[in-house]
Amino acid sequence: MRGLPWVATFLVVSSVLMAGQSGPALAVRLRCAKDKYSIRDRIELEIVRENIGEQPLAVSSLWFWGVMRTDIHVFDEAGHEIRTDFLPDSVPYPPKPYDFVVLEPGEFIGTGLRESAKQFVNSPGEYDFEVEYTSEISEDLARKMLQLPRYVPFWSRERGSISSHRVRIRISP
Repeated sequence: MRGLPWVATFLVVSSVLMAGQSGPALAVRLRCAKDKYSIRDRIELEIVRENIGEQPLAVSSLWFWGVMRTDIHVFDEAGHEIRTDFLPDSVPYPPKPYDFVVLEPGEFIGTGLRESAKQFVNSPGEYDFEVEYTSEISEDLARKMLQLPRYVPFWSRERGSISSHRVRIRISP
């Protein structure tokens, strides 16, 4: 009888973990056209939001840039974040129903970004690039304004930020 509470606790914890795994899941992926650029080149990045869950997921089809939206972080070889004078910033506007898509499991939506290397770094070297994504809209606002079906989960601001893996890029003079 003493083992029973442990078994019951294990079953409850296991079911909670399994329930969390089958919920909506979004990943941000980053790819780069090349792994070497000159400081005078334009760096070409491909950024993708992918439904890695097991059910449909509604996401914004828009790419607003800046802090607490879609933000690109660059780190030097020592792991310190690099700051330049360039501040990518776009102001989100009130969303429309056509600004959102429903991604089935495994589907994705992406965009390309082509910017001068000097927008990201100040000097030649090896750098790690990472993308952080935060939805620009709250769950409540999405449900009211966009009339999304209740049965389709929405990737909202309340779900927090997610980050891509880091991609190493070498910048030469």
